[in-house]
Amino acid sequence: MNVPKAGCRTYLARLGGVDVPEVMGSRSTYIRGGFGGYRGRSLQVGDILSAGQGKYSPITECPRVLIPGYCDHPVLRVTMGPQAETLTPESLCLFLSSSYVVTDRCDRMGCSLKGPVLAHRQKADIVSDGTVFGAVQVPGNGLPIILLADRQTIGGYAKPVTVISVDRPLLAQMVPGSSVRFEAVSLWTARELAVTAEYRFQKWITHEQSH
Repeated sequence: MNVPKAGCRTYLARLGGVDVPEVMGSRSTYIRGGFGGYRGRSLQVGDILSAGQGKYSPITECPRVLIPGYCDHPVLRVTMGPQAETLTPESLCLFLSSSYVVTDRCDRMGCSLKGPVLAHRQKADIVSDGTVFGAVQVPGNGLPIILLADRQTIGGYAKPVTVISVDRPLLAQMVPGSSVRFEAVSLWTARELAVTAEYRFQKWITHEQSH
């Protein structure tokens, strides 16, 4: 297996996938909840995984244009909202012009950052509302937390910005000690980047299926 050149994870693709029970439309493992995947836990030495059924196709290398620009010091693009107005204007500018470091409080639920402390106009608490993958919470201590795949469904801290969908893979590769910066983009730009990425992926899949 290849060792990742940047980040902390590499990926193995098997024809037909892994033959484990499907839970809620997925065969992935939710370790925190103890279900899904292989016995609802991390893999251990001696585990044997069977491949699922799949049509044979030649193995080809994934085009570079589809591989995110993994690095140890990514710049994550964000859109404003849903509670951008909760930070002072000075703090919002500080957030977008500063470098933050990933702490050891980092897992699939969220990623806590260390860096310049941000100030709220009034208070950090809001009426609890829904969260999304990539939302950046700023609790009372003023240090950002990026919500990830296993985040809670609702949260009561202000979320001034959200990491755009095409940069989420960069989040998954960050490790404690990595530094990260943020850059604001418009909703239109975020949508255009997402549509372009999906078009390139579907074009590659269609090409592979036709050979």
